[in-house]
Amino acid sequence: MTVGVVLTNGLEAVVIADSRVSGFGRQSDSVNKMGVFSSENYSGVIFGAGNANLIEEVIKYANQFSGENLKDFISAAQLQHKSSVDNNDMAYLRYLKGEIDKKADTMFADEAERNQFIQQQTAMAIQQYEQFKNNPEGQTSFILTAFDRSRKKIRNFFINTNTYDENFLDRIEIGSGSDGANMYFVTKLQGLDITKLSLSDMAFFVTNAYSQSTINQGVGGTPKIAIVSEDGTVVLDVKKSRVLANISGAYLAEFPASGLSHSRTRSYFSEVLGGSPRYGIIAQVLGLNKETLTTTYIPFSSWQERANNLMFPK
Repeated sequence: MTVGVVLTNGLEAVVIADSRVSGFGRQSDSVNKMGVFSSENYSGVIFGAGNANLIEEVIKYANQFSGENLKDFISAAQLQHKSSVDNNDMAYLRYLKGEIDKKADTMFADEAERNQFIQQQTAMAIQQYEQFKNNPEGQTSFILTAFDRSRKKIRNFFINTNTYDENFLDRIEIGSGSDGANMYFVTKLQGLDITKLSLSDMAFFVTNAYSQSTINQGVGGTPKIAIVSEDGTVVLDVKKSRVLANISGAYLAEFPASGLSHSRTRSYFSEVLGGSPRYGIIAQVLGLNKETLTTTYIPFSSWQERANNLMFPK
């Protein structure tokens, strides 16, 4: 369960990824799903959707993969991911075989009956395993976004256990929240020439797409936001990410007390990315104090509930 979003004008890209993982009936908003890498010929980020353990393994070693050119680097990352998945699969299959053998040894003294039971159980286990492997929701995949200095442009690649492919779209969404992000993009980017968008406007659209995607189950937490360009890759500090996400949530919820018009919201994004944000003023506009604005991520759903309570008092 996750979401990752990229928007690029061809020379710059804004990337955002959530921080939520869930399992065993619980969830946590503390997982890093984005790795940064840099070389003389390229720099960028890689982020994943799916199994958190597999994602963290690739992210952890992202800057240790090597390659003279971008394709070599991507190949190394893909092979690492494939190796991890193959090792997990083999361990799981060995476990299944052991369980089937244990049951057969316990239940059957007759060799023929034992062998028949093993054959039946093995066939069932393999069928279930194949169904799991063929289910997209059970797969872990990655998006790699980089500035290729030899090509002098942003390039995006989709990576899974089997292969990697270049993606030539100006926007990409992956993960369980991808439909929410996609719906926002499809609705709001109509008629726009993405190649003409400024960096702050791309951040505006990407963060809004992220906020929209948090309605989906398993998506949320303070997002991680990165900017990829010819000058290198910069990951925003967590304070700025929280502020942008809070501005976005209030804007999308049409929070009545804020008066966040389209142009005013875009100007705040430009201000935060510009390096001298007036957090006190922004906090006042959002009906918060400065500490809450910068230290607490408020989900879009909470902004919407707050707005609805003001617009439709009980």
